[in-house]
Amino acid sequence: MAEEFYNTFYNAFTSDSSETSTITPKSITKTINENIKHDNFYGTHSKPPTLEGIEDYTWWKERYINWAKAYAHESWFCLEFGYERPKDDKG
Repeated sequence: MAEEFYNTFYNAFTSDSSETSTITPKSITKTINENIKHDNFYGTHSKPPTLEGIEDYTWWKERYINWAKAYAHESWFCLEFGYERPKDDKG
């Protein structure tokens, strides 16, 4: 069993694979699309989750709140407690 694992691991990172490659441009495109859909659905560090349809609003709202609290804390604080405009250049 260990030999099978190591061979599979080795084959994944080298061109000495005994199996024929199943990677095609179509499968790469599908993988990219799935990753983009995942990023839009759950959000990433640099962008919030995207609302895909109005029927998903309740679920999206919770995801957005959690994202804002985790990654955009200052913005979330302003949304919760209001924005206070600086009085001068020093803040």
